[in-house]
Amino acid sequence: MQWYEKVAVLGRVASRRPYDLLSIIRDRQIGRYLRRALPEQGSIHGDFSRVSIDAPNRTDLEQFEEIWVGQAYGLLEAFVPKSGWTVVDIGANIGCYTLWAARHSRRGKIYAFEPVPGTFDYLQRNIEANKVGYPEVDIKLYSYAIADTDDTLSMLITAESTGWNRLISGDDLKRETRQVIQVPVKPLDALIPDESVDCLKVDVEGAELLVFQGASRTLQNSQRVIMEYHSAELFTKCKALLEKSGLELALRTSQPNLGMAYFQR
Repeated sequence: MQWYEKVAVLGRVASRRPYDLLSIIRDRQIGRYLRRALPEQGSIHGDFSRVSIDAPNRTDLEQFEEIWVGQAYGLLEAFVPKSGWTVVDIGANIGCYTLWAARHSRRGKIYAFEPVPGTFDYLQRNIEANKVGYPEVDIKLYSYAIADTDDTLSMLITAESTGWNRLISGDDLKRETRQVIQVPVKPLDALIPDESVDCLKVDVEGAELLVFQGASRTLQNSQRVIMEYHSAELFTKCKALLEKSGLELALRTSQPNLGMAYFQR
């Protein structure tokens, strides 16, 4: 996100959610301190003003700052979860977006998916540690990767950050020398009920199109979709598929090959 986009986000927060501003400023300061004080590798804990987070390493704190401080999923106020919303979090990782959605939705329902066992442990731990703050939110956790098939596929594990783990196949898999594990994969339509979804969030490191191809019913039921895209080509293909489901592009951040895209009905 460019600096002027960050300024615009803070301006929207100031005008619509001024009660969040002090927390954002405090959490930014805490994050900066932790990055200076902690080693690059090793499990860490951060007590922020609105949430407590355990993470496998320091780099994973960037997810917290991207979502809670940078408001990556709150660029448009219409996409900030409201009371009673049903939210689907695909690529939940250690739970930063799930907890952010829970904070805003209250009395809502969240389906969160994270396939890597070690990362799923952190997700469970973070949801459990913070549930006292969101007692009326029904959070359901699933240890599956989401794609267009019911299968077991290869997942590349990156030591630098759990947020960079990704499905891998073909020649990329043959050439890979880093750790690869097998994870269970299912289509989203096979896992969640046939019900209205207020916001579908997707961050899957390049597997966005596979997610949507296995979620035709869910997309028809979705009022909003937020996706992190990982190439211009994938963005174009996903946009075409989402438009066929009746969703229209509402906002795209400035980077052509990596950024956030918001769609709404």
